Amino acid sequence: MPLIKYFKRSKWQFSIVIALTVINSGFSTLAGIASANALTQVTKLHAQLFFIWVTIMAAAYVMYAVFTYLISINQTKLKQQIDLLIRQDVAQKLSQSDYQSFHQQTTATYVSWLTNDINTINDFGVDDLMMIVQQLAKSCWEQSL
Repeated sequence: MPLIKYFKRSKWQFSIVIALTVINSGFSTLAGIASANALTQVTKLHAQLFFIWVTIMAAAYVMYAVFTYLISINQTKLKQQIDLLIRQDVAQKLSQSDYQSFHQQTTATYVSWLTNDINTINDFGVDDLMMIVQQLAKSCWEQSL
C-alpha cells in the first residue's frame, strides 16, 4: 500500500502535524523579519522601536521553540500510528497466506519487514515529507509577508 494511504488513514494526526508545522514556519519567518527590522531601527538610532522589534523577535523564537516541541511529539505519534497500520497490514496479509506461500520467505525477511523497512519508511517517507511541508510553508509565509 502506498505511503499516502497510511497518511489518509491517520488523517487526524497528520493534519495536526501539518498545522503545527505551518504555524511554526510562520513564527520562524516572523523572527527573521523582526530581526531585520530591529537592525534597521539600530541604524536609524530609534531605541524604542528597536526594543519593540527585539521583543517581537524573542516572542517569536519562544513560540517557535514551543511549536518545535509540539511538532516533535505529534510527529512521533504520527510515525507510531503509521508503523502500527503497516504492521497490521503485513500481519493481516501473512495470516491470509497458506502454509506454502508463507514459507517462501525466511523469518528474517518478515522481521525485516516489521522493523528495518518500517524505520526506512519513517526516515525517508514521513521525515522527508514533513521537511518538504516545512519548506513549502516557510516559502509561502515569506512570500506573503
